[in-house]
Amino acid sequence: MNRLLHFLLFSVVVTGFTCSEPNGYAPTDEDRRVVGAYASLALLYDSFPSTMSRDSLALYQQQADSVLRQFGFSRDEFRREFENLINSPERFQPLFHELSTEIRKGTQKR
Repeated sequence: MNRLLHFLLFSVVVTGFTCSEPNGYAPTDEDRRVVGAYASLALLYDSFPSTMSRDSLALYQQQADSVLRQFGFSRDEFRREFENLINSPERFQPLFHELSTEIRKGTQKR
């Protein structure tokens, strides 16, 4: 399992997400937009060289901001929306599978 999926699984456990029976919640387009942005950021993070140089970090941040703009988010808006989503297991649970699928698709394209 790659580094992204480990991070994703860790994030889910930390937020208190537990698998339970489906609750009938239908994800909204906004929920899917947040998950799409997260998946894209996770793929960017996974593909970026692990260096801590100032130039590298600045380049990563520029690319991350570009990803967020593609999904219509500022950094603060995305952070707020993602935290709201993962802190609502009834909303996040149906999207967990979609998120894993998006990340797997992205890693297969590389």
